[in-house]
Amino acid sequence: MSDFTEFTNHLLQKDRSENTINSYLKDLSSFANWFKYSNGEELRPENITPIDVREYRQWLLANHGLSPATFNRHLAAIRSYVNWAVQAGIATSNPLLEIRSVKTNMQPKVRWLDRKEQLAILRKAEEFVQNARTLSTRHRAIRNRSMMVLMLNSGIRLEEMMNLKLEDVDIAQRSGTLFIRNGKGMRSRVVPLNADARRYLENWFEFRSNSDRREVFLSPNRKSIGRRTIQDALQRISDFSHVEFSPHTLRHTFAKNLIDSGVGIEKVAMLLGHSSIETTRIYTTPSSQDLVRAVEGIL
Repeated sequence: MSDFTEFTNHLLQKDRSENTINSYLKDLSSFANWFKYSNGEELRPENITPIDVREYRQWLLANHGLSPATFNRHLAAIRSYVNWAVQAGIATSNPLLEIRSVKTNMQPKVRWLDRKEQLAILRKAEEFVQNARTLSTRHRAIRNRSMMVLMLNSGIRLEEMMNLKLEDVDIAQRSGTLFIRNGKGMRSRVVPLNADARRYLENWFEFRSNSDRREVFLSPNRKSIGRRTIQDALQRISDFSHVEFSPHTLRHTFAKNLIDSGVGIEKVAMLLGHSSIETTRIYTTPSSQDLVRAVEGIL
């Protein structure tokens, strides 16, 4: 089986996110399995040829029905792997230079929630709080509601929320800020907190157990929470509200709400912590729902 340990260490040194690393390793493992089945040998970066990549592309698109965007993600993982090998002197050339990404349509590659969906998940989170019958259940319901509202109103990433400390939150009577330490790319930023975010955070702080731990969000037994806990909490709201969303969907929704409210793209980029404004332009691309509303608005 191919060993990606050195490549993983390279990604860690480049400060790639946990999601990116896991995605790359998953896609590379898939390519390695195909490579061994097709060529009868273990995958090594110096043995990858353009023919291998073209054949793998055809195999993925034909046998797995992958979308162009998903294939391009696989290609990005292989390209990053080979680039590392060339830089490390393991491979002498890059066979992917002549391999192009598959063209995708012009629809946004991300999904955000419309107003009806946002109200549905907020209402379900409120129901969980109101219907809580035990102290621990109420603790989780208030915490989960606060986390969801914070993500929806600040665009904070899941990892950033996990690492959020008490000293990073500053709430006054009519204002508040969130200090994001060492976000993606080790970039820090300050995000203003609107009235909803402040209200639900304050409600959580009133209920939060006293603890020596400095993390903002804790479990009922005063322990810090991890990625899976946050994902499971939001998934429960998603299941019961019948609205499909993830932590990143909430971030996308925050950005789209800002754009729709007339906030300039430069400000949106700063609030999201994007290093390039080009990354933010996706939110200015009309979705199918935007086009429907535009047509319905004709008098």
